[in-house]
Amino acid sequence: SQELHECYHKAICDVCDFPILGIRFKCINCPDFDICSSCETQHISGKHVHPPNHIFVVLYRPLPEKEAWDGLFPLPCSFSEEAVA
Repeated sequence: SQELHECYHKAICDVCDFPILGIRFKCINCPDFDICSSCETQHISGKHVHPPNHIFVVLYRPLPEKEAWDGLFPLPCSFSEEAVA
């Protein structure tokens, strides 16, 4: 819907460095890694912008204030630049 495409998240895409508008993809393996839908499209098409074995949750609406979800993320992360290549 139009409402979802105009939804601003309190997050910056960690690939393109733009504020996330619309759908937000949040890595649950890392403490703070989010990507926008444009960069996620690149990621799933083979141009990996993040380790391919990490799990992303799809957020259609902004999360509540950070205090409301502290402790939910991250899952253990063993991220390294080599894992992306």
